[in-house]
Amino acid sequence: MRSGTVPILLLVLGVFPLGLASNPGNAATTIDFDQFEEPGSGFVIHPDPLDIGEYRFTSVDFSSTPLLTTFQQGSAFYNGSAALSSGNGSDIILTRADGGAFDALSLDLDSWQGEHTIELTGELSGGGTVQQIFTTDLVAGGQTLALSGFTSITSLRFDAEGAVPFSGTFGQIDNLLLVAREPVNGFPKWEERVMLQWHNRARSDPQLELASCSPGDCPDAYCYAPVEPLQWTHSLNRAARFHSDQLELAGCSPLLRDDSPCTLVSNIDSLYPDSCDGSASCACEEGSFVCGASGTSWSQRLALFGVSLMGPGENVAWAFDPDPDLVYRLWMFESAPGASCGGGVGNGHRRIILSSSFSSVGAGASGVFWTVNFSADATPPRRIPSGAHYPRQDSSVELWANWFDAAGPRDAVANVGGSCTPMTLERGTAQNGAWSATANGVGSGCHRYVFEFRDSTGDVLSYPTTGSFGIGPAGSCADWDATRPAPCLTTPAVPSIHPLALYTLVPGVLIGLAAMRLRS
Repeated sequence: MRSGTVPILLLVLGVFPLGLASNPGNAATTIDFDQFEEPGSGFVIHPDPLDIGEYRFTSVDFSSTPLLTTFQQGSAFYNGSAALSSGNGSDIILTRADGGAFDALSLDLDSWQGEHTIELTGELSGGGTVQQIFTTDLVAGGQTLALSGFTSITSLRFDAEGAVPFSGTFGQIDNLLLVAREPVNGFPKWEERVMLQWHNRARSDPQLELASCSPGDCPDAYCYAPVEPLQWTHSLNRAARFHSDQLELAGCSPLLRDDSPCTLVSNIDSLYPDSCDGSASCACEEGSFVCGASGTSWSQRLALFGVSLMGPGENVAWAFDPDPDLVYRLWMFESAPGASCGGGVGNGHRRIILSSSFSSVGAGASGVFWTVNFSADATPPRRIPSGAHYPRQDSSVELWANWFDAAGPRDAVANVGGSCTPMTLERGTAQNGAWSATANGVGSGCHRYVFEFRDSTGDVLSYPTTGSFGIGPAGSCADWDATRPAPCLTTPAVPSIHPLALYTLVPGVLIGLAAMRLRS
């Protein structure tokens, strides 16, 4: 703890019944086009490109005029839910508006009145493509397609080849289930990345992490075993930072509280942060902060931001010095003389951080306030779940990243401006561990960096998957931007064989036919 720092801490832990493991929970965004529902017997033409949240749809024109449309509720092509169509036989391409990477888990095809071959192609952020081909049935209505291998892609192309617009054969897409890779429109920022990385570093080797805590303060240290890393999710990140923003703006006494300092408007998820920064005038039904009364509960706040309430948790902190390393240590090494493996008093923060009950996380920092939200949803695991540097800038900074896979990596490198520094395993195991390197000579200017790992099969993965992070001043060195240093590791040029799923769709049934293709 730094001299002069007077921390105030509050723990909130909520436990709710867990959902099914197949439920992707708050890690995923579902785009369902319900906002375009309207009466009528025709169709509506939408802007091209069409932005929905952080995602963008663009048509690729094979005729004179590209069209992105949805059918009205009285149309013969309406199948009970608004869905996006491409006119004039155009393809639809899905990207993130900021150019970042994402995972595509599933989608629905509607209104394929006739047997057609549908081709979906994903551009992988590391180069190459992944593809699945589907043959539709002869029945109108939605068919859910589970996608395989569309992980860390920068675009998804929906090939509507053979569709005749506004006639007996017409294709629509709906209910796209997507997972955003970081960063997303400024989420997470540097402080929040450090907090996530420190959490995962500790989870890979809690015994080593707690070895520096005095036995009198951490008598429960022996209770914790390595657990899987936490997976960052956009919705938890936004919910956490919003709460910290509100606490910073409200100035309530006491300063720290888990519930919101007002009754939040029901559409806060669509307002924050672009058109509402958390101020009472736009975020509160009352139009002002009501510090002495109970506002929206912390779990209700999570629900408003689209978080599935499956075993959520929350840590909140206020400190004169909001440095992420300091706040993390206040939580992890809090004094709890009476703590035991069964619980106790005062050790709740580290129990949340090290708990196997949680799989997803989002940290939010604003001013002197910190909020970290957790969830027990079944978030798809990522092999590089987190990475960060600390401190923000100095002549020498540490770079840390976690790796999580059935096999350890062949290589691990910190790529700082094209300078390649091998990383070493410092915590945990090769399969679930924290890797580190030191960057020297970065005390001034802005230095872009990427973490690169070569897996056991020779494929190269990077974090972030697109763009790069920055070592430098907050005001002049973006934590993430689209530029990227020349790679240190490359995937061997020898082609590798990857499976391609070819499906015939029967109502409610997918019949897989074996197929293979080469991908370089």
